[in-house]
Amino acid sequence: MSFKSSDNRATLHNVVGQPLSFLETLLVSLVAQDLIHGLLVQDPKRRITYLKGTTKIKQHPFFEGINWALVRRITPPHVPDSINFSQFWSKEKKSAKSGLPGGNTWNKGNPNDLVYHEFEYF
Repeated sequence: MSFKSSDNRATLHNVVGQPLSFLETLLVSLVAQDLIHGLLVQDPKRRITYLKGTTKIKQHPFFEGINWALVRRITPPHVPDSINFSQFWSKEKKSAKSGLPGGNTWNKGNPNDLVYHEFEYF
């Protein structure tokens, strides 16, 4: 299932209101799907972590073969390059009319908030 829709509100409705499903074109193992389903249950009392917390996640078949006692000592197969997050914000003030630079009127945030570029609010 694709959550994308014609506008932000419809997309949010799809994310929150539609049942979780996996696209057939994505190769996600049944064990991985089971773990993801268990983590994303809307009712917190029915989530995989409700009774035993992270212990239940660690015991899930998806993580079979992981030695959790040694996991902090294992060298990861890939360490991504660091990101300079300052490129995503500035200290310019939002426009008083809209709460956002450029006159967008769909979000009326606090005019004292920092502006976050490349980020959409619902």
